[in-house]
Amino acid sequence: MNIDELRNLLQNPLAECVISQINDLDKRSRFRAYNAVRFLHWSLETAPISPNVSAFCALHATEEAVAAVISSAKQFGYASLASRVNLKDHGHKAIVTSYASLISNALVRDFKMAIAVLPNKKDLAIRLNKQGSHEPSVLTLHLLRFNEEKGDLSPQSASDFLIGEFPNEKEMIRHLKKRQEIRNLNLYATKKDIPTGPLQHEEMLRNEIKLALGLIWATIDIQKNKDFPAPIVAQVLGGVDFIANIIGKRTTK
Repeated sequence: MNIDELRNLLQNPLAECVISQINDLDKRSRFRAYNAVRFLHWSLETAPISPNVSAFCALHATEEAVAAVISSAKQFGYASLASRVNLKDHGHKAIVTSYASLISNALVRDFKMAIAVLPNKKDLAIRLNKQGSHEPSVLTLHLLRFNEEKGDLSPQSASDFLIGEFPNEKEMIRHLKKRQEIRNLNLYATKKDIPTGPLQHEEMLRNEIKLALGLIWATIDIQKNKDFPAPIVAQVLGGVDFIANIIGKRTTK
């Protein structure tokens, strides 16, 4: 495992740009974001001696980052939708995490996303390959939305996106259930066995570091642009509620 490479993900200019702005957040989001970063560091410190504890810390960091972004949404313009996300429910946080991961993956896969720090060290620039154009823009959540080309900015478009990333609804629910349970499965024994840690430990740490930092960036962006709501935030929050209801109906049948 290349710990130095993973540590660089927390120390490179992109990470420093995000982490340096945590202190500007409102109190609740700020403490949760700082705690996410702290658990990311612990995940790397414990990696050589305990893959189980390392994995738990990394996954917990992402959950804290989810809590930060939902707290920011509640405080700055999305209270009605964000209040439907139960931060004590690992299932709800798993849906938010999956949205963050799949959106990022889609941007890289479909638009060859590249990100850099602007000279002011407070903003990020994003470059997407859209219809042959590679012009960079200041990165903000306002640039991202589902079904913009069809004029459909409803939460339904967000839930359709998540469902569409899986072969069928059953596979989506299986994925979300696994994400919901994976943190504790890395630490606690079950009736069947004891945990031994993730099979692809380094890849998991890399993914969780990127996820947590991305969610913290979104937390910051929501507060920065509190007077200009971003459609994708409302879409995702509505999508989380819709998907959670699907899971609830399937599990109560």
